[in-house]
Amino acid sequence: MKKLILVALILLTAACSGTLQGQMQGGEAVTFNYEDTGFDSGTLSVTLPDGEFFQGKYVNKNSDSSGSAHVFGSGGSATVVTSETVRSGIIVATLFGNKGQTMKCSLTPSNASMGMVSSGVGDCLVSDGRKIDVIF
Repeated sequence: MKKLILVALILLTAACSGTLQGQMQGGEAVTFNYEDTGFDSGTLSVTLPDGEFFQGKYVNKNSDSSGSAHVFGSGGSATVVTSETVRSGIIVATLFGNKGQTMKCSLTPSNASMGMVSSGVGDCLVSDGRKIDVIF
């Protein structure tokens, strides 16, 4: 039993990591690295073509909406009860560069429940005006 609990704890606390592909307005490709630390948050980093290194944190700003329908009948008809929860979220990040710039990112995952590990699109804006389009 203790081994099962230990394995469960390891799996729950294991971080996911991966990359996101970006393209600067001038066409240069950049690769973002992320590590999901759990609870809809993690770290994000990127090195731009000019050598500036950015790193910071992201959070998945989830919002849940639920709905239900109840249909009741009389005289032999059936009762139907249904419920649905839809999750939509945007991932926001603030990164700090080693040359004094900041970067703000807004990413939209295709599956809000999965966050960064699902596919999605977004953009990042550097404080000096440079823009990066992101796909993942």
